[in-house]
Amino acid sequence: MHDLALELGMTTGNLSTQMTEGEFQRWIKYYNKKPFGADRDNYHTALICSLLVNINRGKGQPAAKVADFMHRDVSEIRKTNIQQTMAALNARAKK
Repeated sequence: MHDLALELGMTTGNLSTQMTEGEFQRWIKYYNKKPFGADRDNYHTALICSLLVNINRGKGQPAAKVADFMHRDVSEIRKTNIQQTMAALNARAKK
């Protein structure tokens, strides 16, 4: 929820009062198709780093992976995002 608020230039309080549950769900679906924000920037940087290392690696050296250069592993990012989203949805459902 915080990432979306940051991207939209809103506080989380504003976001939770101004956005409907349906719109929030559509944002989640959109993010799952096309991630944005710092996590996506991290992925792009890691991709470039792995490419540069692989271009310049010596013969017989193992290839670098994008995950080798990620601040966090992609699966960890998705898991964290899903957990945060579910927590936000559960909190909204209890209101």
